[in-house]
Amino acid sequence: MPQETLHRIVGLVQQEPFLYSGTIMDNVRLFQEHISTEQVIWACKSVGAHHMIKRLKHGYDTRLSERGRGLSARERQLISFARIIVMQAGKVAEQGNHGELLEQGGIYADLIQHSRQVSV
Repeated sequence: MPQETLHRIVGLVQQEPFLYSGTIMDNVRLFQEHISTEQVIWACKSVGAHHMIKRLKHGYDTRLSERGRGLSARERQLISFARIIVMQAGKVAEQGNHGELLEQGGIYADLIQHSRQVSV
């Protein structure tokens, strides 16, 4: 398989996601206040993080230290997965929900298209 093709169909999920000092709510919405609580909860439910978050004493208002100490690696990953944001070369390339990212026809849409082709 040519390397260019491989780069288009393979996504990277870091083993050690970066979490910021702040609440889980802050971390999911990356401190963008215009993102509603309902949107954050929907994103967390979509990636399977909601039940884990609800078990925490303060739920979405649980304060995290930088790097998310006190959470397991899996829990940190789930929180980072809920961020609807596409990174390329260490910079934000696209952002939006699933539908918005598909409409942009960019990196995310390409990854979805290629994953559908591979799974057929």
